[in-house]
Amino acid sequence: MKNSIKNNFNLLFYFLIMVLLLISCNPDLEDYEHLVNPVIIEEDSLNMIVITSKGDPRKFTEQNFIALFKTFKTIERENNDMNIGSFRIRWEVKDMTNPENCIANYGVPVPDKIGSIPRVIQKEYPEVKLEIWKYGTIGKILHIGSYETENKSIEKLDKFISNNHSVKDSILEEEYLQGPGFFTDGNPEEYYTIIRYFLTTDSLSTENSINIK
Repeated sequence: MKNSIKNNFNLLFYFLIMVLLLISCNPDLEDYEHLVNPVIIEEDSLNMIVITSKGDPRKFTEQNFIALFKTFKTIERENNDMNIGSFRIRWEVKDMTNPENCIANYGVPVPDKIGSIPRVIQKEYPEVKLEIWKYGTIGKILHIGSYETENKSIEKLDKFISNNHSVKDSILEEEYLQGPGFFTDGNPEEYYTIIRYFLTTDSLSTENSINIK
């Protein structure tokens, strides 16, 4: 009985988090639609709240996003000018046939002035850490549609990177601008996901490179 109540509470809390995320993180999707055509650009580093999990991500994603959100809201209490950004995951897959070999870094950006994790969070979620995510030269593309069809956008980005005589790193990052609904999956054709690869060479096409903050 206690486990049932606890599970129902966790489910209710998860839905509440997602509703708050919808209110807090509502990017203007039209600002990103030009990225359906891939680009090579420079991006600045970000200060991030992070959790790293090893193994099948289906076992960790929900609980990790809950921990990150609670951490953000705890920090926000003393920093009222904060706005939550889009959640991101950096994937490193050692073996595509075995999801247990996946390393996933879940993160959400916070202002540069944040220098530590609150003690109450350290006690509840000792796995949460603060770190700098470096970007530098990246190739990126906007995928509009379900996660199952992302390979088409990834292949398009791969080809663009190769045509620009650049070499990608093994890590892929996804930034979730718009995803499933809170009580249903919503319309997968309206999911917006930024896909990034990190480049390891300076051989770039100047006309395709811009600087952003």
